[in-house]
Amino acid sequence: MCVVEITTKDGKNRVVPSCISKVEEGLDVKTNSEKVIAERKLSIQKLMARAPKSEVIKELAKKYGVDSTPLPWKTIRIACCAHYAHAFARK
Repeated sequence: MCVVEITTKDGKNRVVPSCISKVEEGLDVKTNSEKVIAERKLSIQKLMARAPKSEVIKELAKKYGVDSTPLPWKTIRIACCAHYAHAFARK
């Protein structure tokens, strides 16, 4: 859920986990863009597939207008910020 859309001063644009993004001069950060919302909806679908009875996940789904998931739970891998932070810290 903690993703942001960044555009660097040289025009590169991507959605990234906010906890691993370095601040730099000229960086444009969007926290609620269409791309960010789409990524959050996908994350919610993944969470719904893994824990469909979770009240917290149901509330998130309602907030973002996600009412179902087409994803089979056995194929879902959910990466969290801790995973990304650890992976990028090694680089």
